Amino acid sequence: MRLLFSSDFHGSEVAFRGFARTLAGGPFEAGILAGDLLDEWLSADQVDRLLGTSSPSVSTPEGRLTRALTVRRQQLQSILEASGKPLFFVLGNHDVTPWPDTSTMTNLDGAAVEFRGQRFVGYRWTRMDRYPEELEADLPALAALVDDRTILVTHSPPWGVLDGVPGSRFRFGLKTLHRVPTPRLHLFGHVHECPGVQGNAINGAWPALGRFFSVDPETLRAEVVDPLPSP
Repeated sequence: MRLLFSSDFHGSEVAFRGFARTLAGGPFEAGILAGDLLDEWLSADQVDRLLGTSSPSVSTPEGRLTRALTVRRQQLQSILEASGKPLFFVLGNHDVTPWPDTSTMTNLDGAAVEFRGQRFVGYRWTRMDRYPEELEADLPALAALVDDRTILVTHSPPWGVLDGVPGSRFRFGLKTLHRVPTPRLHLFGHVHECPGVQGNAINGAWPALGRFFSVDPETLRAEVVDPLPSP
């Protein structure tokens, strides 16, 4: 099995279209996205383009933003679904807009999903959007889902693994992730400056890389792949 993996698109249509084209046209059985698919804000011009300058059913700026984000999510989700291949995902700390499951897209957060002999488990929370006691309270349920054949998909890295700029003392990872059973693969993003591979862990953050990862969970081989060009 080969998987196409990335993270942290932050609403970039270039990233979404490139991922969908590459997933559809490459030797991949499924796609994986590790959160921050869409940001929590849009400019006033973007809101107007998505909703029109008048929207009788939504009158407040906050309501218009919420509605516009939903419309944008629908557009981006349609791009991904057009690949025609299964896609598994978690959301991230910037994802305030819900992404519902569809016939091809499955939200892994808090769940274990079997797909072609592989076990996928997801967890979306980070130190930026959950208190330490909440992260600690989540640990038993997450640990119960993970075993040595699991492909674990989280938005946050584990503490000390591709989670901070080299030489910096500040880390963004979660210490609790070191206390779940060791998965076969751990896929994540969140820290844009640290895409790469470390052991069985892969940070797929798109912003600094501009490319995706091809991952083979059987051999544990991971390779950077360029987006397929548009026709």
